[in-house]
Amino acid sequence: MPRLVNHAEQHERILAALWEVVDESGADAVSVRNVAAKAGMSKSSLAHYYPSVGDLVAAAIEQVMDSSQRQLARLDLDDPDPETLVRALALAVPDTPARRRQAQLWLHLAADHADDHRATLYRLNERVADTITSGLLAWQERGRLQPGRSVEVEAARLHALVDGLSLQVVTEPKRMTSARVRQVLTRHIADISVEDPPAAG
Repeated sequence: MPRLVNHAEQHERILAALWEVVDESGADAVSVRNVAAKAGMSKSSLAHYYPSVGDLVAAAIEQVMDSSQRQLARLDLDDPDPETLVRALALAVPDTPARRRQAQLWLHLAADHADDHRATLYRLNERVADTITSGLLAWQERGRLQPGRSVEVEAARLHALVDGLSLQVVTEPKRMTSARVRQVLTRHIADISVEDPPAAG
């Protein structure tokens, strides 16, 4: 009787091998050959699950985003404390060594596989945009966003800020530290916030 294959376990095994390759040799070393070797399987077996290196990278990035969404779900964006919004935004900035490696992989996907995975890149971008917009809508409903501020415009500004911080964290980690990221985000939130919001009626 043929041995049954647990496909979910195979996906996990392959993605775990991919992250080992990234940890050891960087995002540029990710290839079907290298990941298959690290996973202890043939290239043809791996290609059954991920036909190209672009598919591999896209799946790994989706895995990262799913993890971030689970962390975000544990935060109460209705909380009027500015620190909660800062913590939510900080989840989108790769300010730890592991998350910097993940960001390098995202940049690899965007630079080398954008045409083949435009839908994936768009979906990932939309997740970040939705998180920022949700946070600002809750902020506005709480009376914390300054009057006259457009949620749409402020969300776009924050998204650009988060993207810029992410790039600096990847390229200049010694200068753009986790503490500096939080300082920048905290300062920006303070600049668009009402210091003493009206009491809930």
